[in-house]
Amino acid sequence: MLEGISIKQVSIYCPERVINNQYFIDHFQKQGIDIKRILKKTGRKNRHVIEGTKENSLTMAINAAQQAIDAASLKSADIDLILFSSSTSEYLSPTNSLLIHKAIKGKDDTLCYDLNGNCIGMFIAVEQAARTLYDDPDRDRALVIGSDFLNLWADPSHPITYSIFGDAAVALILEKDHSESGLIDVRYLSDSRFTEEIVYPAQGLAKSLRDGAEHRYLHWGRFSGIDSVRFAETSIVELLNKHHLTFEDIQVFCFSQFTLANIKLLQAKLNLDQHKIIYVADEYGYTGTSSPFLALYCAIEHGLIKRGDNLLFWTLGSGYQAGSMLWRY
Repeated sequence: MLEGISIKQVSIYCPERVINNQYFIDHFQKQGIDIKRILKKTGRKNRHVIEGTKENSLTMAINAAQQAIDAASLKSADIDLILFSSSTSEYLSPTNSLLIHKAIKGKDDTLCYDLNGNCIGMFIAVEQAARTLYDDPDRDRALVIGSDFLNLWADPSHPITYSIFGDAAVALILEKDHSESGLIDVRYLSDSRFTEEIVYPAQGLAKSLRDGAEHRYLHWGRFSGIDSVRFAETSIVELLNKHHLTFEDIQVFCFSQFTLANIKLLQAKLNLDQHKIIYVADEYGYTGTSSPFLALYCAIEHGLIKRGDNLLFWTLGSGYQAGSMLWRY
């Protein structure tokens, strides 16, 4: 266990525009497609969506980052590491983390880097940030931001991608505080059989830039995430058994918000208390890299967890990679 690393603050930023299911029902009805079954399976009702050209993954990240620093009563000079996670990074060069550093007026000796793990990216980033703080005596606080503008990729003719996404950023501050909080353990699965199912650019960056190939929308093949549910079932049990914990010892479960159907399936397989499972994609949509930490934010806001409680995260990214993580809050 990486003891003495606390989740000091979690803050979010969402665009003001909210679109409900009726918009998408009407949109696809004009194409002769009934998407009510998809909306029920994914559990969507509302989603926050960027409108216009003033906002993107970077602007959302900056807003969430500044909110987190202010809410934690910190200064930018208190941050030793900025780690940015996104599938829809606004820039490839320079790093978006460096642009966030500039926006918040960070100090010179801040370590900044970007991490793209697709929808599991922020999960990986939080683990890596915790390990960096634990191992480096000169770094005490990390600012981890996950931000995706997934509707930038959404194909108006594709029932799934156009209807399930929400745009949002989540900023999380980890602090070395010598408490009993920290990362307990983590498990990963990489199953590369699905690397051709969710692809952007659809034909690769080189071909898109050199040949002008169509690359505006995300290519979405056949992928339901069901295999990751099997991994979640076994890995969660392994983690609990290894650390002599039971399901009753977990206060909240912060799962991927990809589909409500997968969460319900996992709940049934493990006989989990539904009141401990945080589901927020009915109000925010599927926000990609930040999704399990958006659930964490809502759990904190609603007073569902306190210091010393055990948290369990599970999420997945395209390709695919999945992870389960135990954390003592």
